[in-house]
Amino acid sequence: MLEIQHHLNPPGVTIALKGHLDAVTAPQLEKLLDDLLQTESAQHIVIDLGEVTFVASAGLRVFLAGAKKAKRAQRGLALCRLQPQVQQVFELAGMTSLFLIHSTPDESHATLRQRSATA
Repeated sequence: MLEIQHHLNPPGVTIALKGHLDAVTAPQLEKLLDDLLQTESAQHIVIDLGEVTFVASAGLRVFLAGAKKAKRAQRGLALCRLQPQVQQVFELAGMTSLFLIHSTPDESHATLRQRSATA
């Protein structure tokens, strides 16, 4: 089971996840990311994984696809608050270098705002 909440943090959006991100729940996140990337209010997206206890390969695929779509749309995407077991999955998959990863949503938003201001 995965709970997804999102809220506007202009000029970006924070998506907070809670639970397991697997083959059953990954499509929910993928649809939300796709929808947000089509709105003007989401110039950047921060995904808060602080309450995610498990990420399967289907979840990793959603993050990769989301990052590619965000780049094509010239939007920023960052992750934050990865729990140790989730951080380990990203490390084992060789994906930590592909994402901006921060300790808090505020750090992620600040970095993405700074990057978009200098772009």
